[in-house]
Amino acid sequence: MAASLVKELYNASNGDSWTLCMDLAGKLVVCHQPNMASGGQATEIGVDLFLSSGGHGPEYQALREALADLGHGAQAHERKGELSPEAADRLSQALGQAVARCWSSLPQEIQHKLFEAAVTAHGENDSAGAAVYLHGKHDRTTDAARSRAVPEPDSLGG
Repeated sequence: MAASLVKELYNASNGDSWTLCMDLAGKLVVCHQPNMASGGQATEIGVDLFLSSGGHGPEYQALREALADLGHGAQAHERKGELSPEAADRLSQALGQAVARCWSSLPQEIQHKLFEAAVTAHGENDSAGAAVYLHGKHDRTTDAARSRAVPEPDSLGG
């Protein structure tokens, strides 16, 4: 494993150990080193996936405490009712992509409110480009453009 140690989490009496590590991409992972009787093959699993498995053992509790101490992850930020700046950026980007994908199915009033909020957040300079982009995402626009497209004649004179 090429992950670097962040914090030792838990050592079980049977020889298993769990550590919080950072992988080469900078993502927090849980490294599990099972005892030799269990095969001894070390594994890495993302913190989010590890916690989503719903385990309640001491290794899970130790991870939650370590994340709270480090100020990372949902556990620490949920108590304060906020996200880390990185998580907030990822969420904003995901929401923006979701809105763009379903733009044409949104009621016009909602489209207008979302557009105004985006312009307010990013300034008037982006409004023309955003309007052109969203106009191109609208079914009415793309359907009209397809219906006006002139088919290319084939090479046989058709």
